Amino acid sequence: MLGKLIKYDIKAMSKIIVPFWAALLILGWVIAIQNHFRKVTQFSTMNVLMIVIAIVIITAVFVMNIVIVIQRFWRGLLKEEGYLMFTLPISARNLIFSKLISALLISLGTVFVIIFMFLPWILIGGDLKNLIFAFRNFDFNNVKWMISVIAIVIAEIASSIYHVYAAMAIGQLSNRNRFLFSFAAFIAISIIQSILSVLAMDVLGFEGNVFEDDKLFYLIVSVIQCVIYHIITEYLLSRKLNLE
Repeated sequence: MLGKLIKYDIKAMSKIIVPFWAALLILGWVIAIQNHFRKVTQFSTMNVLMIVIAIVIITAVFVMNIVIVIQRFWRGLLKEEGYLMFTLPISARNLIFSKLISALLISLGTVFVIIFMFLPWILIGGDLKNLIFAFRNFDFNNVKWMISVIAIVIAEIASSIYHVYAAMAIGQLSNRNRFLFSFAAFIAISIIQSILSVLAMDVLGFEGNVFEDDKLFYLIVSVIQCVIYHIITEYLLSRKLNLE
């Protein structure tokens, strides 16, 4: 059942986000090709225009990613659709997991698409040889470092998604202005989280450099945040659910 719910959510979100992904990838090829064949200078009007368009589309993709993550949780569990979802033979915990996993996969997809958007610039721009040379001379002792950074990125994205879910779970307690109450809860949680993080870093003596020796700290903090946010969300949806 969990797998079916994840598949259902991913399919619904993909219908919205995939066209934006396609636009980014196409734009990446267009910019790379016009730079290569027209020998566009760095500060030419065409190049600046393409960069502005790329920034606008990337921003739009990020915004749309956030919107669909919020929308799927809000409509799927806290609105009319919630009446159906909570009658299914599946626990509130797994309902939350289904939303989290699908949202996490879509968000990671957005990150990878933005990265691959720059691949044509390497292939067409003549930097492929440099890339191959760098790969051949890559110090595989850094693999552990790369894995830890990737783990932190995934944990941070999951924590951010859970943060939004917990705020919405709190917001649904209100009988009026539920969305506004959710936004206020999000801000309040953010302030509390920031204060506690700063205090923890001061007590433990961390400098806040995720790329150096503080990677384990950031990973542990993100995991703890995920656990706390999940407990809040699951408790409220299991014991204090207030469907419209």
